[in-house]
Amino acid sequence: MSVPPTERVPHFPLLLLLSTLALLPLLLADIPPLVDYLNHIARDYILAHYRESEILPKYYRPDWAFLPNLAMDLVIVPMAELIPIDLAGKLFLAATLLLNVAGVFLLSRTLHGRIELPAYLVFFFLYHRLLLWGYLNFSFGLGLALLGFALWLRLRARPVTLRLAVFGALATVLLLCHLFAFAVYVLFVGGYQLGATFSEWRHGAFWRDRREWLLIIGQVAIPLLLFLTLSPTTDNAGAIRYGTFLQKLTSAFHVVNNYSRPLDYATFFALLGLIALGWWKRWLELARPVLWPLALGALVQLAMPETLFGSQTADSRLPIALWMLLAAGLKLKAAPRPLARPLLLGLLTLALARLLVVGVEWRRANSTYREYLSAFDKITPGARMLSVIPLPRHPSFHHPPVNFIGCQAIIRKSVFDPFLFADHGHQPIRFTEPYLELAKVTPGPVIYYDQSALTKGRKLKPEENPFRPEILHNYDYLLVLDEPLLPDFQHQGVRPIHTGNRFVLYQIEH
Repeated sequence: MSVPPTERVPHFPLLLLLSTLALLPLLLADIPPLVDYLNHIARDYILAHYRESEILPKYYRPDWAFLPNLAMDLVIVPMAELIPIDLAGKLFLAATLLLNVAGVFLLSRTLHGRIELPAYLVFFFLYHRLLLWGYLNFSFGLGLALLGFALWLRLRARPVTLRLAVFGALATVLLLCHLFAFAVYVLFVGGYQLGATFSEWRHGAFWRDRREWLLIIGQVAIPLLLFLTLSPTTDNAGAIRYGTFLQKLTSAFHVVNNYSRPLDYATFFALLGLIALGWWKRWLELARPVLWPLALGALVQLAMPETLFGSQTADSRLPIALWMLLAAGLKLKAAPRPLARPLLLGLLTLALARLLVVGVEWRRANSTYREYLSAFDKITPGARMLSVIPLPRHPSFHHPPVNFIGCQAIIRKSVFDPFLFADHGHQPIRFTEPYLELAKVTPGPVIYYDQSALTKGRKLKPEENPFRPEILHNYDYLLVLDEPLLPDFQHQGVRPIHTGNRFVLYQIEH
């Protein structure tokens, strides 16, 4: 056996190299191919250029409020007033990735007194499934939550007034970034203190730790009071729905689930196997301060709804945070000398291979997106465009994602897109009248067909059909993807003006 010489690892150059490689996909992609990103970046473009545009105020208006979903808007909008929106979006993405790396490494150093090798596992987790779905507010907030937890542990001996000011402000920022990022931070801090108190409850720890508990309650109460009194989100919470138990279990896989299923499965089970083997052989040790947050997080995950406050896949977010916390909390104590070096080199190679796959896929997306942008150049500025994208039920993950590709026409031609995220209480933007009502009654952009019914040529119900004349006459252009999958499309009153590989852009004749 040999104790790994962690102190001999050149952490700074290695961390700098891996962080640089992790950002390379951003340099290779014209537009980051993340599902909801295409929609979010269009909203931020509107907010940044609303005052100077003669067209955008016709369709949209700002709707700023105390919303628990503002990370992108608060960061990108001020930047986009000075630099191109595409660059501002990429800088935000880079900051998101680096915040997660910094959070895990600072927490590792705080827990162990030095950076431990398992902290490098974060490079397996950066391009997780939720990031690819475009859940960037949460991903950004998660990095801040990890940094906040590390800071909480570091400042435990500081004066209460200083800590209340610092962590009250931090908790408020986290809530503004994303509600679930705020909840993760509370879970980390509260779980840690719960473990510290229960471990010595026989020695009067409940009374001894009363100041810590009051401080936790105080810092959480500040943003929650603002949220409950100022935020319209509480009036638009929506239904609470639960997913299946199998969905909860498979959400743990999302941390490495991106583009290559064989590689993703190999990575997931390799990491699980190595962690289990290391724990069994006592090569790995878990820092005590993260034991309770991990255990409590697992219980919360089982009770978490699938839809909460209008946000879907709510129970898919916590496992990402728990994996990050585990990477920071693990310490490699010892390993057989013949095994240690090949194992570390193998993990490094696997991490680099995964980053290479992401880079290749993001570069491949460029040609697809350029096709759409060329088509949008033919649109009259200020027009109204309807996008229709057919998908069978239970579709595979489409790459590059085009669900909200029509939002790119907002950036290029200031069009009206009814599928922009503009819900009161959820985003800081709204449609103007009468376009608010038009957005409500327009089906899409994704039109779902049952696969078996699709093969039989089943027609859509009237409320599902975007091709009804009373809908189409409100628009100037129609973007149709995968037209053979749309038996309801009759080509009446439309004229094709651009044909791409998988789509046709039509001008609607009035």
